[in-house]
Amino acid sequence: MGIYLLTAGVAILLSWIIKTNKERGVREIINGILLTILIVGLAFIVGFRWNVGTDYWDYKRMFEIYKDYSWGAIFSLKEPGIRLVVKFVSLFTNEDHWYFFLCALITVGLPVITIYRHSENFLLSITFYLFINYLGIFNGMRQCLAMAIIFSGYGFIKRKKFWHFLILVLVGSIFHSSAFFCIPIYFIYTCKPSWRTTAIIILGTLFLRFSYDIIGDAVGFFQEGEFESTAYNQQSVSLLRVVAMAFPLILVTPLKGNMIKEKSFAVHMLLANACVYVCMAESAYFSRLGMFTDMFLCMAIPSVLKKYGAKDRAFIIFVMVLCYALFFYVSLTSNADLTPYTTIWQAYA
Repeated sequence: MGIYLLTAGVAILLSWIIKTNKERGVREIINGILLTILIVGLAFIVGFRWNVGTDYWDYKRMFEIYKDYSWGAIFSLKEPGIRLVVKFVSLFTNEDHWYFFLCALITVGLPVITIYRHSENFLLSITFYLFINYLGIFNGMRQCLAMAIIFSGYGFIKRKKFWHFLILVLVGSIFHSSAFFCIPIYFIYTCKPSWRTTAIIILGTLFLRFSYDIIGDAVGFFQEGEFESTAYNQQSVSLLRVVAMAFPLILVTPLKGNMIKEKSFAVHMLLANACVYVCMAESAYFSRLGMFTDMFLCMAIPSVLKKYGAKDRAFIIFVMVLCYALFFYVSLTSNADLTPYTTIWQAYA
């Protein structure tokens, strides 16, 4: 467990230095080097693990199977994205840990760069990213790759460039078809704030909450071999995670109407994520769609907090960071697939 805590601590320290440099106008090349260290360090922990993560062995077998496929055979597959990564890595090495590392590099690199470019508080955004999203990278690599690609379109969503964003959705879909879920999410994020809009989102949530069978039929094409387990599809998501994902919506309640309008983009991100987790709470399978919306919390929370006074903001940041640090710790200690952490060098020593 210590390696996770140490990684989070070093990453937060690096993020503080990067944020300070950015505010002081330090040469961009310095921050570029520090960002590279941050990304490679976080990816290293994910990429060079051994037997860590729920579906670790599934992805390990995938390398052995698809490295010998022809390019044509790979492109004929339903979701060729990760198989293309396998084939590319196999041109240089037969060691599967390099394929894990490359996937991790993409999955970590795209969000961190996006946060650096667009966040209103880089340090706070990275902190929430680590406590909310980072552990998820150890499971479901295909969907995490799709998620990272979608999130890299944050600027397109904010500037309402739908066709640019759609290209990223299509690219993400070659890794996991659930990327198409982000098309309606785009319109929720970019719509004008109003009680009517909020009511529609809430009614949609209630409909989805009691329509798992209908959704299952409609999105059957999401299912792949690694997710076909009926027991997995039907198990509940932990109440702690649902509460943790819905909790940031409380930040909106003290804001006045004009403040909500000014921060409507961030408010809709908080609302959409809370609704996704509430309506998908009874299905771990469908809650994986929440991976696409909870990623945006690290941008939305610092943005909404800008509307608070300095003293209130400092207190709320302290409380929220503490709460999500505990969430990170509980998520870590309650998941037997993440601990103990073992590197490939330890495994083959």
